[in-house]
Amino acid sequence: MAGRTIAVIGGGVAGIAAALAAADRGAQVTLYESLPQLGGRAAGADGIDTGRHLVLSCYRDFFRLLRRIGSDRAVELHPLVYHALAGDATRTVEFPGGEGRHPKLASRLLAGSLLPVAQRIPALAALAQTTASAPGEADDGTLAGDGRTRRIRITGGGPVTDAWRRLHWPHALVARFGSPLAAGIGNAPPHAWAAGPFLNALARVLDDPDPRAGWVSGERYGTVISEPARRALIEADVDLRRGEGVRWVERVPGGWRVAGDRAERFDRAICAVQPARLDVLAQVAEARPLLRAAARVSGRTILTARAHVYNLAPRHGPHGEADPPHAFWFAEPHPDGGVLLERVISGLPDENEPDPDEQRRAFQHGARRWFGVEVNHGEISARHYPSATPTLAPGGPRPAIRHGPGLFYASDWCATGLPATLESAARAGFLAGRLAADQSTTNTVYSVSR
Repeated sequence: MAGRTIAVIGGGVAGIAAALAAADRGAQVTLYESLPQLGGRAAGADGIDTGRHLVLSCYRDFFRLLRRIGSDRAVELHPLVYHALAGDATRTVEFPGGEGRHPKLASRLLAGSLLPVAQRIPALAALAQTTASAPGEADDGTLAGDGRTRRIRITGGGPVTDAWRRLHWPHALVARFGSPLAAGIGNAPPHAWAAGPFLNALARVLDDPDPRAGWVSGERYGTVISEPARRALIEADVDLRRGEGVRWVERVPGGWRVAGDRAERFDRAICAVQPARLDVLAQVAEARPLLRAAARVSGRTILTARAHVYNLAPRHGPHGEADPPHAFWFAEPHPDGGVLLERVISGLPDENEPDPDEQRRAFQHGARRWFGVEVNHGEISARHYPSATPTLAPGGPRPAIRHGPGLFYASDWCATGLPATLESAARAGFLAGRLAADQSTTNTVYSVSR
């Protein structure tokens, strides 16, 4: 039987994974990407964007994708070290990789200076309860959906702050690193984020026997995702349409019509774009629940301020401001020497245009206060990324992969319970590609190789 014809719309991590998974199963795949290069938000000028606004990061399928495109050796996984910036002090919490995390973290809490003596035993008990209470990830069957009854699901759980109270977290533990940690996981203030994904992420970092939890650094632009993915897709006989965006998708008898530079017919379609760009499905009745949900979660922004400095050593892991707006700092090696110092605020509403000068002043103040470096105002680059990242409030909708006969949605909005943007995008992409290439008429879900 000839392979299905499949259109993949979007050439980011989810789209690349979907196209490769479908092509590896004999499908004839066409990948549309409006930009000249592949990678989406994972492609950056100085390295690979690993969803670094997230404090805890556990990568499974993302590294599987890197192995598939032959660039897994181009990244380095560092043990996660988290620095809480509270007042004029910096408190460091280390999450060691590999076996024995509990004993190491226990000794850190008991013998270290992170907590007052009276709070150390209650903190251990609270962490044990947190690990036991993590709700667990959605399995692939749940994420796949059936295209009818599970197209949109509702996440459970309340705000992270409620979880702290329920699990009896000591106030000192919350005050010193709980709130900014929660902000990093949720990409939003902790009171506005469901606790489930945070508990999943924390439990994985504490419990996972494999050393995947850490910070990922990469090489210069093009060496990790964009160029390796291009070569892998060409080798897999994927029809690669870089620089060709999609204007609309519509249902036709027995398949789908996709309008790029010209309208073409496909058996199945995989939409791998951000929620804010789902308007290409406006004519598709099966996608209406997805579009309504996307309208609820879109409209968030990311603010960044960065400077190239030379009198600072690189520091692995994020530095999170304990006070609102819970900005995160990164001091990473610059490819031209020195350090790229960056301040990131995620999950803000798009309602007001930010003031670049205010961002630069905040950057100058923080660089001086916490990193001991003076940065001239003119050397700071401030940027605003509107509608960049959806923020999900408690009980918010999460879409499954399948959205009707032959229609699939794969993005980092899909995989619940996963703590990293790239990880959930890769997982959703691989799953959508397998489902779309399935020749049977059943709802078979191929398990993800771990």
